[in-house]
Amino acid sequence: MSGCISHQEIARVLHADGSSYKMGTLVYGTYEEIEAWCKKNDMWVDRYMDHINPSTLYNTGEWVGKGLSDPFAVSVPYDYDKAKPAGTFNTRGVNTDKW
Repeated sequence: MSGCISHQEIARVLHADGSSYKMGTLVYGTYEEIEAWCKKNDMWVDRYMDHINPSTLYNTGEWVGKGLSDPFAVSVPYDYDKAKPAGTFNTRGVNTDKW
């Protein structure tokens, strides 16, 4: 099992009663991670997607993986001298310290 981006799957999942998860939110992770997450949360995969625009996925998707970090996370500037990101960034990569 690998957490690299080339092994990620994207799926539309449904609750056991057939209703959409969070108004159609897509989930992503490896095939095994998605299946395990669905089983744990009493859901099932309606469809695995062939391609979703990465910006759409990091804005509306939910990572259910177990790796070190979200492979679709937005890259942000990093201050290596201070060993932390150069600002406070939200999930869209916007520096909230500026606003």
